[in-house]
Amino acid sequence: MDIIGIDIGTVTIKYVRVQRKSKSMNIISKDYFDYKGTFDDLNEIIGTIAAKEGTNNEIVVGLTSQEIFKKSFTVPVMPKEEIKEAVVWSAAKVISIPVEDTYYEFDIIGDVEERGIKKRDIFFTGIEKDYANKIVSLFREKGFKKITLLTDSSFVYAPYIKDINPELSVVVDIGGRVTGIYIIENGKNMFFREILTASESFTDALMSGINLSYDEAEHYKREKGFAVDSEPILSVTLERLTGEIQRTFSVFSQKYVDKKIRHIYLTGGGSKIPNLIERLKGFFTEEVINLPVLEEIEDTFLPAYLLCLKKNQLFNLLPYEIKSKGKEETQKKWLRIGTVGLLSVLIIITINMVSKIKKLESSIYMEKMFVSNNKQKLAQLSGSISLSKDDEFVQLFSEVKKKDLTYLSLLKYLSSKLPKNVSLKEVYLELPEKTIITQKTGQTKIPEKTHELQQKQETKTTDNETYIIRIKGYIFGEKNLLEPELLEFVIKLEESGFIYTVDIVGKDLKMLKGRGVMEFELKGRCAIHEI
Repeated sequence: MDIIGIDIGTVTIKYVRVQRKSKSMNIISKDYFDYKGTFDDLNEIIGTIAAKEGTNNEIVVGLTSQEIFKKSFTVPVMPKEEIKEAVVWSAAKVISIPVEDTYYEFDIIGDVEERGIKKRDIFFTGIEKDYANKIVSLFREKGFKKITLLTDSSFVYAPYIKDINPELSVVVDIGGRVTGIYIIENGKNMFFREILTASESFTDALMSGINLSYDEAEHYKREKGFAVDSEPILSVTLERLTGEIQRTFSVFSQKYVDKKIRHIYLTGGGSKIPNLIERLKGFFTEEVINLPVLEEIEDTFLPAYLLCLKKNQLFNLLPYEIKSKGKEETQKKWLRIGTVGLLSVLIIITINMVSKIKKLESSIYMEKMFVSNNKQKLAQLSGSISLSKDDEFVQLFSEVKKKDLTYLSLLKYLSSKLPKNVSLKEVYLELPEKTIITQKTGQTKIPEKTHELQQKQETKTTDNETYIIRIKGYIFGEKNLLEPELLEFVIKLEESGFIYTVDIVGKDLKMLKGRGVMEFELKGRCAIHEI
């Protein structure tokens, strides 16, 4: 669905139709119409747009109208959840109709000091409900179903200027019957004023000063502007315009003492009057330049194009039920996108899991084959070897039948008794070296053969029924408590009943991110647990 941005000015209506791409918008068509400022004329122009572009498009509307009020005021600093009530109460004192009869939005500009008290600066805008409903009904009667934005055309400049220059700047929009003075900083409307000295004021001056008809004066203004003959006549209007701009700057400076305006950007139909910008430069110390325009659009259609481009960053004065419906559609859209994304992730995970399961099954099968082959070899070995008391395989066979559970028992004990602040790095067991003990006989002289036989019988190999256990790890905590906690851990090990003679063979105190750390190594003996 394409977007049609419609800029309803005081004397013209311009629209731009754009097609959304992934990261850009392509301009499909654009047009403008002379506008008399009545609902009947607006209804006819909307019908023309519907006939030319079709009604299956998203509509975003910008108005330049006194029906949209824009106010700024301060409220006390308070939590966000309470500020709306204070804003509504303050707005009721500065607008001429009840707040409940309007569709409104507001923004917190920043903090200011009033008589030494810190307050919150508020920008408040709204439109009478009946007027907004009438605008919406005109579009719906012509077949447009998706109307997503109703705002003031001037609001497009704040996000646009932020992209050009985030410093404190002023946009002077010289329209047909109204000139807007918008002071902007970092994408926010800091201060604003709309005056009635505008492009048609120069036309009126030419009509009365040179005695021209309206059409002749309009043609003269566009073609010659500040020429030798017309400059004395137009200068009076120019001085009135610059005086209003300077007064606006003065009021702003009184409110924001520490802020200085550096740039003045001119736009609007009146800014094209020949030699106007040169004359304006003589009245201001600030830099005065024409508002930069995007390459893809002419300056005449810039507001209509920006309505499409920046629609999500603008105040929206549509009826609340329409905005709520739009939010629901947006949420559904993102929900659909999220669902598709989640399903894609689940499919990928499932494929990976199936692949891993197949690999695991293959590995298990190979292990089973290996174990089966070993079992067959052992069966053959046990069936073919005759074991006797003096056979060399007796010891091997008895060892094969044992099942050593020492390490498993050790890990179970450690997992149940390990203190919370102790982390183990290594736990391993090793068999002790065998000790040969020879019992000495008496001094009686024995025949050599008898002596050898007796020595064989009296010599025995003692294999202590224990493992040597080594434990390495870390203790975390207060530096002065690490030593006691290590001793407590040693005591817990010896209380097990099968770990004993535990010695501390190494310890090293360190600091890690402000916490004490002790690296330790313990050595002891662990009884062999066999089935």
